[in-house]
Amino acid sequence: MTARHTITARCLLAACFLGLVALAGSERQAGAHAAGPRYSDREMQVLRDAAMSYAYYLRSSYLRHRVNHGVETGVRVVNGDSRILESVAYLERAIEYLPRAASLWWEYAALNTSLGRFIKVIDAYEQLAVLDPSAGLFARLGMLYEMRDQPDLAVRNYRRAVELKPGDDGLRERIADVYLDAGLKSREKGDDELAVEQLRRARDEIRGMIARAASARLHDKEGIVSELLGDEDAALESFTSALALRPDTPDAAVHAAQIYFTRGERAARAGDTNTAQQCYASAVALTRTIVPRKAPKPELLNFTAYALALTGTHLDQAEEMATQALRKDEANGAYLDTLGWVLFRKGEYERARTHVLRALELEGDDPVITDHLGDIYLKLGQPDKAREMWERSLKLDADNKPVRDKLGTTP
Repeated sequence: MTARHTITARCLLAACFLGLVALAGSERQAGAHAAGPRYSDREMQVLRDAAMSYAYYLRSSYLRHRVNHGVETGVRVVNGDSRILESVAYLERAIEYLPRAASLWWEYAALNTSLGRFIKVIDAYEQLAVLDPSAGLFARLGMLYEMRDQPDLAVRNYRRAVELKPGDDGLRERIADVYLDAGLKSREKGDDELAVEQLRRARDEIRGMIARAASARLHDKEGIVSELLGDEDAALESFTSALALRPDTPDAAVHAAQIYFTRGERAARAGDTNTAQQCYASAVALTRTIVPRKAPKPELLNFTAYALALTGTHLDQAEEMATQALRKDEANGAYLDTLGWVLFRKGEYERARTHVLRALELEGDDPVITDHLGDIYLKLGQPDKAREMWERSLKLDADNKPVRDKLGTTP
């Protein structure tokens, strides 16, 4: 028997069922004075509703199977799209008669999912949340609300899923990701207060996960959130924990190196040379574990080369890295400045000047590049030009103590 014949037979069965219901009603009326009613009004209504719902469901199923069969066999079905929509309408009628039938709502959700009608899918899932609740259902609702950029509703449903599966860290991570995404969007809109609140909630979710203690990935993610919150100490702690669990975690190493480098820059600008060198050395130690890997990104090559130049170590390797970065982006002023500064530390002042001058042309007034150029001119025996460059640098960054010291000025 074909699928079409099966559906037709079911329709006939439904018709027979309706006939039996009608017969039962007439028998009840005929025997009402003799033997008393066989069915109560409530029972008759339940029978009628079940029969009508089943009949509409079968009609809906028949239309869908007819279209699907045509697709599978390559036979064109006339007005296939309208038949599918008609199938939806019949399924809705079936639900009207049996609104508490979870199986009908599941089928309604699946049908509308295939049609991309996600608002109706959400409506179906919300009904099923009452009729047939489960962690999987709430997770689906969470994802749909997430897709529709409704973070509060997404989190609400993910939490309902967690209540049913309290040990599921995957669900808790989804909550963290919703808060993280919402925090980034709030920051883009300029609502920093809301962004901070959402990012803190993201971090709290990660910290509450059972798997966090042994997961380098989760420590890395926690570190990124802490960075976004401006919590440098917490971020460095998280990245360090990630690297302790998996020393080959490149993202954690790069982020930790950037924090050390930023600290080094702050110390250098404040005139604390020893602290600056220690921080630069820590940054280099981290990035040099990553750079030898296949096809490192040019920005990582440049970062490592510059940090090496600042520490004055492995300068030949630093020159090679800076050169590789420039091969991938030859008009990048920052990369040119890095190569120039590496050459300066190697004592190749003429070559250094060529690259740093080109960097200044590309980047315009930049306090770091003009400061570098001043140092180069001094080594080339041109103190007046050196002073001119340092003065330009100080106008751009008045708080730079090393440049003030070179000029002999006070703040």
